[in-house]
Amino acid sequence: PVKGVPSPAAQITQYQMCQAALAACAPNIADIKITTPNLHYNPLSSLTTPPSMHAPNNDVFIPIDGPSGYITSKSALRKSKL
Repeated sequence: PVKGVPSPAAQITQYQMCQAALAACAPNIADIKITTPNLHYNPLSSLTTPPSMHAPNNDVFIPIDGPSGYITSKSALRKSKL
């Protein structure tokens, strides 16, 4: 594609991890930030790879060299108005 394709799974997982950490550790932490590399795996053609490299379901993927940017999530506890 000419432009990126939205894939919210990593962002949702990071958000859920932030929320779980805040819930488990409050009031000892007030905010959290998680940054992970945005890695991509491209399918290999079954015509060009040897059969020994194929998984039982014939899905073979190879990681691209280096991350395609980073995904960052931040969460914080609400500050009391008291």
